[in-house]
Amino acid sequence: MKWLELCHATRENTPIYVHCHEGHGRTSVFCSLVRIAQKWTIERIIAEERTFGFDPDEEREQAEFIRRFADNVRNGHLDVPDLR
Repeated sequence: MKWLELCHATRENTPIYVHCHEGHGRTSVFCSLVRIAQKWTIERIIAEERTFGFDPDEEREQAEFIRRFADNVRNGHLDVPDLR
């Protein structure tokens, strides 16, 4: 949640660059969390992340985390800042 709070606090002031040294889906997860807070659908999020090399079949744990997180937000179990 701290990540989304940071994105909310800085969204109008400065760009945030996200990079993972290992490059195994973690960057896609963090960017997906922002898209969830922007009310994107899972299908749209995964499609966007695929354009950056994310493979939900190869990075199954990360893809499942994204889906669970989105479900928890949609069902009201998690409160995230609105980043639209």
